[in-house]
Amino acid sequence: MDSLKNNRPFGLWKKLTLGISMLFLSVSTVSAGATCTNKPNPDITIAVASNMWEPAQDLANIYNVSNNIIIEVCHNSTGNLVNDINTGNSGYSLFLAANASAPYSVTNYTVNGTDTIHNYTTGIPVLWSKNVSLVDFDSTGNTNGSITLTALILGVNEVVIADPALAPYGLAAVDIMKTVTNQWSAVTNGTNSTSANTSNGSYLITKNNIDSTYTYINATESAVGYVALSQVCRNSIITSGYGYKDYPSTYDIPQSGVLINQNPTENSIAAAFWDWLLLPRLPVGGNAQYVLQTTYCYGPPQ
Repeated sequence: MDSLKNNRPFGLWKKLTLGISMLFLSVSTVSAGATCTNKPNPDITIAVASNMWEPAQDLANIYNVSNNIIIEVCHNSTGNLVNDINTGNSGYSLFLAANASAPYSVTNYTVNGTDTIHNYTTGIPVLWSKNVSLVDFDSTGNTNGSITLTALILGVNEVVIADPALAPYGLAAVDIMKTVTNQWSAVTNGTNSTSANTSNGSYLITKNNIDSTYTYINATESAVGYVALSQVCRNSIITSGYGYKDYPSTYDIPQSGVLINQNPTENSIAAAFWDWLLLPRLPVGGNAQYVLQTTYCYGPPQ
């Protein structure tokens, strides 16, 4: 076997093609509450897409050391955060989305319209499982038949993605299965339903956001799914489970953010943090882009 596993560099990933029979499930667009760090007396509160949950907490702590600014971090799917902000009383001073378009959906509540919308990183979806035995590679690293329907019956009971109606990483997973692995017809046909784990013949499970997607796969021995590389990679090494990038880099996800209008004091604090986050990457540690691109394996802003 030659699979990407613990202590294997990202650059050595091998392509893996899904060959899975499953049926796309209907999804809900009802907004769910964000999860927050609950820091006492924060100076500002920022809303981040769930792929940024851990990185944003790290960045907030680093920024606090140098600037004595306490930042409350809340996360949810991008779609749910858009819904929250568009209520007009979210309390968020900065919104970091998991795609490039969502900040344009909240411009009624931003600082100076679209002027503060900037791309801050590039997200990388990855097909991931905690269990390497779910996939088979020969000694040269080439797929030995890929994950086929037979393999699915024998081992993979669930394929998990974030809700594509709410989470850009889930939408990217659907796009990859449609246009790269060419399995969407099998997905929508729901063939071989007698071996499926739901009454309608589906192997696909959708979760509210990419954080709950990872949590579910990590707790399920027989599941694979698409998560964010930042959830399972540190310093270019997969540190948890086994990951495969089965698509070209054109399917990576540019992620943008925008300042949300609050009071003048919070606006000023948030603007300073936003400027710091967007500073070019330094060659050694110390700034936000270094942390995002090196520690958490994001791509540079596009």
